[in-house]
Amino acid sequence: MEEIYRLENIVNEKSSEIQKLNEEYQQELENNNKKLNDLLEAEKQEKTKNLDEVTKLNSDIENIKTTYKEEKASLEENIIKLNDKISELKKDIIEKDNIIHTIKEENSNTQNLYKDTINTLNSERKQFSQWKESITKENELSNSLKSKKINELNNEIESLKLSGSNNLKK
Repeated sequence: MEEIYRLENIVNEKSSEIQKLNEEYQQELENNNKKLNDLLEAEKQEKTKNLDEVTKLNSDIENIKTTYKEEKASLEENIIKLNDKISELKKDIIEKDNIIHTIKEENSNTQNLYKDTINTLNSERKQFSQWKESITKENELSNSLKSKKINELNNEIESLKLSGSNNLKK
């Protein structure tokens, strides 16, 4: 029996040790659970923070997309307006080129007309000079013939006067 007491004592001691180990285990388990819960809470807060950041980034992305679409539409509208202005300017340039071409043709025609007029005037001047020279020569010749005729007539009159006075004297 003593042995039984002794064994009971040992069992009680061992039971007490097991109880103590069990309590320590429970305490450690509670500490580990608390640490795990703290870690889970920290991770949850981190995930919430990250989720908030992701939500903010998604919102920023949506804002950027909206801004991009608006700016793209504005730029496309500006491109259309600029292309229209370019077309108008091209038309103006073509119209002005046509006007310039027309003016050049008119200038060329005017120059040709001027040259033709100058040539005609020069030709008429030359012809006038020739006529003048010819008329002057004819006048000189005619004057010379007239002078001869007048001299002949004067001589005849003189001779008639002389012969008339001779006839009267007789």
